[in-house]
Amino acid sequence: MSPESFSPKPKWGQNFLVDRNVLSGILDVAELTPACSVLEVGPGKGILTEAIAERCRKVFSIEIDRRLEPWLAPLEERYPGRVSVLWGDARTWDYDSLPSEGLTRIVANIPYSVMTPLLWTFISHCLKTVRRIVLLLEKEAMERLLAPPETKGRGPLGIVLDALGGGRIVRRVDRRSFSPAPHADSVLAVFNTTENLEIATRDTFRALLEDGFRHRRKTLLWNLRSAGYQCDIVVEGLAFSGLAPEQKVRAEELSTDNWLRMYSYLQART
Repeated sequence: MSPESFSPKPKWGQNFLVDRNVLSGILDVAELTPACSVLEVGPGKGILTEAIAERCRKVFSIEIDRRLEPWLAPLEERYPGRVSVLWGDARTWDYDSLPSEGLTRIVANIPYSVMTPLLWTFISHCLKTVRRIVLLLEKEAMERLLAPPETKGRGPLGIVLDALGGGRIVRRVDRRSFSPAPHADSVLAVFNTTENLEIATRDTFRALLEDGFRHRRKTLLWNLRSAGYQCDIVVEGLAFSGLAPEQKVRAEELSTDNWLRMYSYLQART
C-alpha cells in the first residue's frame, strides 16, 4: 500500500505522531536504557518504534491494523531480533506469550475509546517487571486518570494507578503534532508502577473499588452493603481506614491510602 492510498480509520483512533519534538519528549520521560525491553501499543507507521529500537534491547509493537505492514515490516528487517511487530488487539493479547525475561517499559499512543480496558489489561498482566508507563492521551481523559479525591473525575482506574505510584502530566501536545489531527489536544504523561503491586494488581481490589463506585450518589456504606458486604464489617473497615461511618462518605471522597487500608481490613475479615 502506498502512503498516498492509506486512509486512517477513526474507529481505531489512528492519529499518527509526526512531531519529532514530542518524540524526543517521549524518549526522555521513558528513561530508556540499552537493557530495556519495551511494549509499544499503536505503533502506526513506526516513527516511535524505530526511535525506541535504536536505544533499547527489544521492542514489541502491537498493532491492530494489518494495512500498516508496509511501514512496520521493514523495521523488523532493519533491526533483526530487536523489533517484533505483533498483529492483534492489545486489549486481548496473550501477554504471557512474551519472553520470560519481562518488559520494563510500556509506551502507548492510545485513543480514549480503548483507554480504560487497555490500562486494566496492563495492570492485570504486565506489571511483574514493568516499572514505567508512558502515555499519549487526550488531555481530558488524562485529567480524569489523575483526578484527586473529592472530584467528579475520581474513579477506580485512577485510584489503582495512584496506588501503583501515581502519575504526572509532562507536557501538553498540540493536536497538530498528529496526522490527521485529532479533535482535541493531548498530553504526554508518565505513570510509575513500583508501589503496592501485591494489592493494586489484584482483581479483588478492582472489584472493591467498582462496588464502591457503583452508584455515585449513594454513600460508600450503602454501595458496599448492596454488593453483599456485611454492614458491621464495612463500618469497622471505615474506622480502620481513618473514616467515621456517620460522615456518610462517598467513594470519590476517599484517598488512595484510605482505599488500601479498607481493602486490607475487608480481606482480613471476609
